[in-house]
Amino acid sequence: YTWTLAVSFGTFSGNASGQVTIAETPPVYTYMFFVSHNPGLLGTSWRSDVAVLNGSNADAQLAFTLHQAGGGLTVSPDPLPVNSTVEYVDAVSSLFQLSGDAAGPVTLVSNTPVVVTSRVYTPFGGGTMGQSYPAVAVADAIERGTEGLLPQLQAGDAFRTNVGVLNFSASPATVAVDFFDG
Repeated sequence: YTWTLAVSFGTFSGNASGQVTIAETPPVYTYMFFVSHNPGLLGTSWRSDVAVLNGSNADAQLAFTLHQAGGGLTVSPDPLPVNSTVEYVDAVSSLFQLSGDAAGPVTLVSNTPVVVTSRVYTPFGGGTMGQSYPAVAVADAIERGTEGLLPQLQAGDAFRTNVGVLNFSASPATVAVDFFDG
């Protein structure tokens, strides 16, 4: 952009002009999910694998922050190339390099859109038992004062549904979860 300034005061007058470049701020994409590396009931040993897919047209610069009571631990691995996937098996130890038990929400910040999943599991009967969670983009989070719906909930001898809530802000939040039969 070109700018021009004309000043006139009494008998004084002057002009100045120049160029200014306004750089576009690159977008930031933020996601949230949960990881665990903890013992559970009945001898279970819960772990989380995290996978990130970069299907965009630019390398993804990733910064993961594990939020815990004592503060956050942030790691920035090597850039994820275009059309690539990386998987962190037992992410608490492989990504965050923690040797003990830990669990908590993880914030992922990226310079480009990515697809993120987290799988929480325990060894069971020669395989594993657990569930997969897609990461939630901050832009898709349920905002204060709005209602979210959870379809296909089940409870019984063969099935159960786990419901989790993550707070995207630094401020405390109160959440009401109502279950209806029918």
